[in-house]
Amino acid sequence: DGTKTLLASGPGVVAIRGVVADGDGGGKVALTNSGGGYMNLEYYASTFSGPITNSGGSMSLVYGATALNVGNIYLGGSETLNQTSSFVLRNDTSNVQRLNSNVSITGLGRSYLDLRGNAAESSTVTIGTYTPELGVDIIRSYGANGAATDAMPVLTISNLIRPDGGILNLAGGAVSSEGRQAKYNLGQGSGAGYAQIKATQINGAAPEDAMVNGIIPWAIAAAGPSGSGNFTTYTENGFKPYGFDATGAVDDNGGTEPFVATIAAGTSTSNVRITADETVDGTATINSLTLNGSRTIDGSGTIQLTSGAMISESYGNIYPDLDFQGREGIVYTANN
Repeated sequence: DGTKTLLASGPGVVAIRGVVADGDGGGKVALTNSGGGYMNLEYYASTFSGPITNSGGSMSLVYGATALNVGNIYLGGSETLNQTSSFVLRNDTSNVQRLNSNVSITGLGRSYLDLRGNAAESSTVTIGTYTPELGVDIIRSYGANGAATDAMPVLTISNLIRPDGGILNLAGGAVSSEGRQAKYNLGQGSGAGYAQIKATQINGAAPEDAMVNGIIPWAIAAAGPSGSGNFTTYTENGFKPYGFDATGAVDDNGGTEPFVATIAAGTSTSNVRITADETVDGTATINSLTLNGSRTIDGSGTIQLTSGAMISESYGNIYPDLDFQGREGIVYTANN
């Protein structure tokens, strides 16, 4: 009876190579990793009810020929400053649906959920729900070797549940030395070198419903919690950086020009990306604001943000008031 927890704490590597299962008498099994160590689940037909918790360190699912059947996974939330928690679905060895497709995963801040694809053939993995609950949580989908020739991995989330305060970083694909940290190849197409992260629903509705004038304010294409970020949008290929092509160049991707170049020229539906300093003395209403490079916005006016969101790609100074128009205010900066 009760729950038995397998605990790995501190540096080192633990490899679990056998079956992990609940007891016949109703007892449950749970797995916990903390303290910066590594836990590899080289499982064989494991089924257990207790949660997987990774509050600091790395956990990987690798080698097993069938899906690991578990109810809940909790990632992040370490009390150690700057300690991250990663959970890697390793399909580089073989293509397998590594988790049961109704699993529930919760990010508790500074967590990584990774799909490492297969070099030869496309990897497709589906999970049940994913909730970025606290701070910044990261999802990455990338090729086996971080090479442009790697087959495309596709991670699908049946329902992405985003509460207020949760920020999601997304990255994927393979571009030269960037490898798994790449962001511009994410959702740009199909085929080798690309990667996709999809959501069947966001908060129980169509993914497009999460967009505000073309962007998803809380989903940022970035290499990690301190990397330079861009807003995302949602297309048939899943999440992608809004307004950029696979090389990182500004591109309309076959639609209208994505950015307005100045706050003064913007409207309530404009996603503004300024490349020079600007002054705002009156009231300016735009959808979103991105500061490209080290920029200063001077003046005594007010900038109203319809989406409630802004990004500083480097260092920035903003002197006018920011009015988030009754929305949750989101200000994302790069390592500042």
